[in-house]
Amino acid sequence: MAQRGGVGYAEISRGDVPGSAAVYLFQHSRHFDRSHFTGRPFRGTHMIRDPRDVLVSGYFYHLWTAERWANLPDPRYEGRSYREELNRRDRHDGLLLEMERMCLGVQLREMLTWDYSQPEFLELRYEDVIADEAGLFDQVFRHFGFTGRDTREGLRIVEQMSFQRVAGRSVGEVGAASHLRSGRPGEWREHLAPDHLERWPELAGDAVVRLGYSPA
Repeated sequence: MAQRGGVGYAEISRGDVPGSAAVYLFQHSRHFDRSHFTGRPFRGTHMIRDPRDVLVSGYFYHLWTAERWANLPDPRYEGRSYREELNRRDRHDGLLLEMERMCLGVQLREMLTWDYSQPEFLELRYEDVIADEAGLFDQVFRHFGFTGRDTREGLRIVEQMSFQRVAGRSVGEVGAASHLRSGRPGEWREHLAPDHLERWPELAGDAVVRLGYSPA
């Protein structure tokens, strides 16, 4: 919508935030700092996902990712990269490794340390968006102040960029070596074994409950 509306857009993965854009996408919430917008009114959305599904999704993605960090030699794995180590292990042990990486790194911490009381932000859950994409994005556009024709145009773009249109398959249909692998909420129940679920609270504590998800 930013491109079609002719307004400045910036995607922030790290580093400085340009002051010239009107629309920003922060890939990681840890890079957002309110001081970037001092004296400038703003509105935003923030989305979380069940961290157990993040774990499963991350595991399958990191088996083939070309991201640089995952392909660098790592002394923890006798010089193998993280991706090589994941592929070296069977799925059970690979999921344990991914669990340790996610829980002990920044990924889970980002969701737990985010300030959910910020009035400028509309808080979203991935699972709710998947269940009612048009309804949730209608709320998003209205949160940003769009009405009428602009909202309808936004919803057309949402439909064009939906999982089904982009991936060419329905949510839940698995695609190998695709960042849009499945997208189905609750998939962790099929992949996490009892000992995974015993290990989870040792690493993540009560994160699932704190984020508002059911522990079972």
